[in-house]
Amino acid sequence: MKKELLKQYLERNSTINYGIYLVGWFLGGKWDDSDYREKATKKLGWDHEQARQFFENQAYDLSDDINKIEAFVMDTSLKSK
Repeated sequence: MKKELLKQYLERNSTINYGIYLVGWFLGGKWDDSDYREKATKKLGWDHEQARQFFENQAYDLSDDINKIEAFVMDTSLKSK
């Protein structure tokens, strides 16, 4: 967030001082157990709420009087029916 959004976009452009950091949350009930991406993602040990709180806190910490950052963790996981 700091490198990509704050440093690369907001601080380099004096006409833009508001950014949204969007994170896709893909963990859900329909992953195939043999899919290597599920195991790699689960290593974090976070649930959706913990990820949301982490990125919101990071956005708050990086925001100041000039640049304002909001973070949003969008639930993009496949749901079981």
